[in-house]
Order: sequence, then structure tokens, then C-alpha cells
Amino acid sequence: MKKIVCILAMALACILVFAGCQCEHKWDPATCIDPKICQSCGVSEGEALGHSWKPATCNAPKTCEVCKQTEGKALTHVWAEATCAAPKTCTACGLTEGEALAHTWVEADCDSPKTCSVCAATEGAPLGHVWQAATCDTPQTCTVCAAVDGEAPGHSWTDATCDAPKTCSVCKLTEGEALGHKWAAATTEKPKTCTTCGKTEGKKITTDSRFKTDACQKLFGSWESCTEYTAADLGLTNQTGSYSEVTVYTFHNDGTMSISVEIKNLDTAKKLMIASISQEIYAGYDSKEAADSFMQAYFGMTTEEYATTFATTYLEELQDTSIKGVYYVSNDRLYFGDSWSSEMDRYDFLIENKQLRLIDPDGDHLDLTRR
Repeated sequence: MKKIVCILAMALACILVFAGCQCEHKWDPATCIDPKICQSCGVSEGEALGHSWKPATCNAPKTCEVCKQTEGKALTHVWAEATCAAPKTCTACGLTEGEALAHTWVEADCDSPKTCSVCAATEGAPLGHVWQAATCDTPQTCTVCAAVDGEAPGHSWTDATCDAPKTCSVCKLTEGEALGHKWAAATTEKPKTCTTCGKTEGKKITTDSRFKTDACQKLFGSWESCTEYTAADLGLTNQTGSYSEVTVYTFHNDGTMSISVEIKNLDTAKKLMIASISQEIYAGYDSKEAADSFMQAYFGMTTEEYATTFATTYLEELQDTSIKGVYYVSNDRLYFGDSWSSEMDRYDFLIENKQLRLIDPDGDHLDLTRR
């Protein structure tokens, strides 16, 4: 049936063409699907406009902007999860859902401002370090975060003194102990004095306070002690003879004293001492020749020459010995030394007839005879 209608329409069109159309056209505008068409006679002219497609969106399918015809389906939203700065958002159409997340703030510290731990956004400025000054043992250190700057400067040591140990002049740390004073006893010139730092204690000694004429009167004059040495005392079996060492103590009436040594039988003393020294050296070797060879190599002289030189020098120096000092007596005690001091040697003393006995604090005694 449709085919017959089409044939008749075509035939009619041919008749109209050949007969000449007398219709005054009233055109309907072309559409996306149809060309321009006459409302009266139905004749068409030109071509359909064709669709003007708008791409599909998340909310609508592909749509013709002119006739609104659609094709296909709307797209699916492509969601980007919410951030600290924006809510959940479709990356295709910009549609949002919900609200932006809140920042997760980490408070500002010395080096960094207040910072979001999620998106790294910042607010404000770093707090800055609160520095504690360096000490001898530690560098400059932040009291907030414990950061350090530089190095510890180290101690500035002041050497130990008599009163104080080695000390850091900055932090006052000490090492070891104070040296301690080295006291020189008080004299008539100055009080008890440290030989290192010069510090003094007490007062200098007044001679009159130590030397009392009435207490010392019975000591005035010279006293002596005599020690005799025999060949046997020196271990000599093939020698005879003896000599004496006489030590003379002279107490003057001005509080001074002197000590000297005298050798009695000097020639015999020299002979016995040479023999004793030689005998002692020979005892250390297999023969006299071996001893002489050693002495010659190291001293440039034989054993006997060495013994002679030593004995002569020793006896001459001993004979020339002369010591000066001071003394005083108090409460049956005799004090004497190189100078007036609080550390003079102390002896208990007893005089009977012409004998003087001096007993030191250890109980040893020295017996003297008045000359």
C-alpha cells in the first residue's frame, strides 16, 4: 500500500512539473531532520540543517542544541574526594557534594609555621629558637626544641693555687686539689710565709721573746761531743790506730750559736779511711786488678788513688765545717735552728756538773762536755 502511495505521489509531482506549478509557497523553515517545506503544496527545498550536538554531561545525554533531541546516556560523575580547601567535586562538571574538610593543624615550632599535616597549607610564621647561651660543656642550645648551634667552647682553666684547685674561670668547675701552702717558718724578718704565693700568717718573731739571758746563762761557752773511730770500727784487720771527730757547740750570750768539727789525729784518720774505702771497693771484684781496671776506666785513677782523693776531700771539708744558728731556752727545753722560727729543733736538756744532756722528741740523746 505504501508503495502505491509513493508511486502516485511521484506521478503527481511529474504532472505538476510539466504542467507548471501555480502554488504560492508558504515555507516551513528547515529543521535538523527536514529541509525547508511548503505548507501548501508540500514541496521541499534545500536540505535538512542537521543536528547541532552538545556533548553529554554528567547530568544529561548528548543533546541537540536546536531540537533538543538526545542520543545515548548522561555521563557518570568523576568524583575527586574532598580536601582541606574544597568539598567532594566532580572533575568533569564541577558539581560539588558536602563541604571541604577541616585542616589538621600541626602547631608552629621553631623552624616551621603552623602547618596542615594533610595539605601542607601554612598559617603565620615559625616561632623562632629560644637560645640558651653555650656553656663550657655544651653548645648554644634551644630551650624549646633542643637544637644546637656551633660547638661547646671548652673550659678556660686557671692553674691551681695554694688555696684553690685548677678552676674554670667561666663555669667554676674544678679539677684536682689546691696545691697547699709551702710554709717558711716565721723569723725575726717576717712572719710565717708561703714560699709559693707569699701569703703570711701570724707575726714575725721578736728575738727578745725567745732568747732569755737568765734561762740561757748556764749554757754560755763551748761544749763538745767526741766520737772515736778505731781500725776495728772501720772493719780493718790489718791496720791499727784511731782518730776522733770532735763536734763543738758554742752558745753565745746574744742568742746566737755556732757548731764546728775538729779531727784529732788527722793523719791517722786519713790512713784508716783510705784503707777502709779501698777494702770496700776490692770486696766487690774478683781481684784487685779487676777493681783497678774498672776504676781506671770510669774515674781515670786506681782504687787507692780514688780512695786517697775521696778521704782527703771528705776530711778537709769536715774539718772546715762551721754552722751558725740561734737558740733560746724555755721551760727546760732548748730550741735551736738556722734562724728564729716556730720550727726550731727542740730538745729537753739537763745539766749536771760539766755534762749537758740533750734529748730530742724521739728520745734520742746527745751528751756534751763543757770545754
